[in-house]
Amino acid sequence: MNKKLTIIGLTLLMFGLVFAISGESSLSTDVSHIQSDYESINNGYADYDALKSSQQWPNPYFNNMNSRSTADTMSYCPDVGGQFVFTPGDYMLVMYQMPADGIIKGVNIPVFEWADTSGASEDGLKVSLYKLNYPNGSDGSSYPTDYVDGSGWMGYAWDGADHGTADIEGDSWYGDVEDETGTCADKTAIPNVLDPLSEKIWPLGFQQATFGPSQVEAQVDNWLNTVDYGAEPELVQGDWVGILIENQGTMVEYTGFYYCEGDGVVDPWIFAKFYDTECDGTSGETGWHLRHWVVHFPLAVELTGDRAPIISDVTELPTTLSTEARTVEATITDDNPAGGDAGVASATLFWSIDGETYSEVVMTAEADDYTGDIPGQAPGTTVTWYLEAIDVLDNASATVAKTYNVFAPVEENLVIYNSDLFGSWITGYYLDSAPVWYYDVWSYGTATSELIDNYNTILEISGGGPLFCNDTEALGSWLDTGDKNYINAGDEWMGACIDGWAPTDFAEGDFVYDYLGIAASIPDFNYGTSGDQSGISRLMAVDDDAISGDLADFLADSLDLNYDPVYEIGASNWLDGADAVEGATVSFTGYSGILDENGNVAEDAVIHNTALYNELPNGSKTAWFGFDVLSLNTSPSYYWIGIQDFGPLPKTLTWMGEEIVGIQNTPETPKSFELYNNYPNPFNPVTEIKFDVPTATNVELKIYNLLGAEVTTLHNDYTVPGTYTKLWNGTNDNGLNVPSGVYFYRIQTDGFVKTGKMILLK
Repeated sequence: MNKKLTIIGLTLLMFGLVFAISGESSLSTDVSHIQSDYESINNGYADYDALKSSQQWPNPYFNNMNSRSTADTMSYCPDVGGQFVFTPGDYMLVMYQMPADGIIKGVNIPVFEWADTSGASEDGLKVSLYKLNYPNGSDGSSYPTDYVDGSGWMGYAWDGADHGTADIEGDSWYGDVEDETGTCADKTAIPNVLDPLSEKIWPLGFQQATFGPSQVEAQVDNWLNTVDYGAEPELVQGDWVGILIENQGTMVEYTGFYYCEGDGVVDPWIFAKFYDTECDGTSGETGWHLRHWVVHFPLAVELTGDRAPIISDVTELPTTLSTEARTVEATITDDNPAGGDAGVASATLFWSIDGETYSEVVMTAEADDYTGDIPGQAPGTTVTWYLEAIDVLDNASATVAKTYNVFAPVEENLVIYNSDLFGSWITGYYLDSAPVWYYDVWSYGTATSELIDNYNTILEISGGGPLFCNDTEALGSWLDTGDKNYINAGDEWMGACIDGWAPTDFAEGDFVYDYLGIAASIPDFNYGTSGDQSGISRLMAVDDDAISGDLADFLADSLDLNYDPVYEIGASNWLDGADAVEGATVSFTGYSGILDENGNVAEDAVIHNTALYNELPNGSKTAWFGFDVLSLNTSPSYYWIGIQDFGPLPKTLTWMGEEIVGIQNTPETPKSFELYNNYPNPFNPVTEIKFDVPTATNVELKIYNLLGAEVTTLHNDYTVPGTYTKLWNGTNDNGLNVPSGVYFYRIQTDGFVKTGKMILLK
């Protein structure tokens, strides 16, 4: 079979890889992945740090993590999982600011997983405490929070002659001049950056606090008492102290630590990692990088001076459709370890609308319980808020500013991203081959009828497992109104939300029977023995089928179709099957078990249905996939089927009557460079930007905010002639959502520059 197809408009978010080509060309196999082994997307570079899997996140170990349980144990993470990985030669730095004068009594370095040291000397970790220059730069001001991950390069120490000797100590600091760029990716360091390490305060002299897997087990507390290593450091209120961990091991394998998401938890960023391998940092440079994660290293202190009030148990305010006022509650207490007057004098709730000046509400108190209300806001509004408390000695403390949106349904289509593997920007990958299918994105918890009833088509993606279970009664009532479309795609949804991972027969009255056409569930039919969840399964498309027929033609007799979530998205393989209700149509089947090391199906393997679609008498249509649709690829020649326009999602939308872009004839080569107006504008959450390239050249397309600061790069590559469409989903280089407002998109080539303006509404 001829695999040569002309693909246009296939734009991979975050990486900006375009397969738009002039003339006939082979389907590209050179595709970067969302996650390969322990890689995860961050700023367009493979990031070997963070790994979340369905087995490891969250982990019940957290319940015993803070076993010291004193008021003076300092820690950031409200919840933790594993693992943030750490290879030999690297350093990790977790930073705390002293709330009062105090003595450091101990540090806790719990290891999630040790490197496999079988047959070799064990990998060891070295622990030190430093006073810090961070977070202030050489001009005395704190680093803006925009400087993080790919933009958070802080430079490194070196000997003044050879940049290859980058370390945490040296004669010179590389990166202390704003216009000085790195040697690997030509990145610019944070302006006015200083070496984050100031003075080593523990252990002193020749003593070293080291440990390895022969002394310390994984997944248990590992408190190191400072007095056991010669001294208990004393600090004063406001000092910044850092826990520095050095990986002194020799093994290539990683050691992993517990961590949590820092966004909304800390301000400023309090975790940095030193990448020892040349050009291997998050920015593409060697050296220190501020990260938006928080590695879990609690610090034990004995406070000897007064501290500001402690604010705890603060209400969570998730995104909502409600325009009513929202109540914030918190517990606020005050003590004085020095023995002086104690007590809370005042507590204030500050709130801001769409980045405007903060308003304030004085909170009312009943004992230690404080309450305040944020006024109701219109749909599309972004609310930022925080609490401040002042004690009787005028010591003040404040919570990290948090944000919620008053969700505004805009489009007729809704994508529910029901997973914690990635941010909601990942929906661009799932729908990349359907760039003109406009949709809202919901990733904020259970979808109720208040949300569902606004849409004609709903696509629910649960990736490697759902984060929440939506209201099936509300979905059923919505489908009963007729001419609605519902797609459910993803591993583990059936087990988590429907059958509890037990084979189940369904009957009339059950949502999956009445609407999805599922008569019985066959959970995890890939799994036979431990380890199978890391394997690959064999799927089959159906000839002449409305959804998988084109894929079957592509596969023909030369390619096999594989389900490979470990490789494609870093999730486990828990493939689900189903028996079909009469009238439902099977679009994919699969073999039980996993492929052997030679890529063969087991001789005793059984075939099960693993995807169904169904049309109801009232015109509503549904489709169910017992697998993650992004995780399909082929062998022996590799093609990433999950992103192709003949893949499961685009073909399902086409069957449902949705207008999307498919395979087209190659258009004429553009005669001149052109940047078109983005559409839609204003937009929420995604807009498309189209441009023409008449001759092969390097093309750069970037997004800037109203102040001229770079937000993200959509495309920066050598580009052949053609017409290209890029999507922007309102996120920055780190995958974090940016606020509502005016933004500019700018294209620059050799001899051509043009800028357009757009408005993001949230």
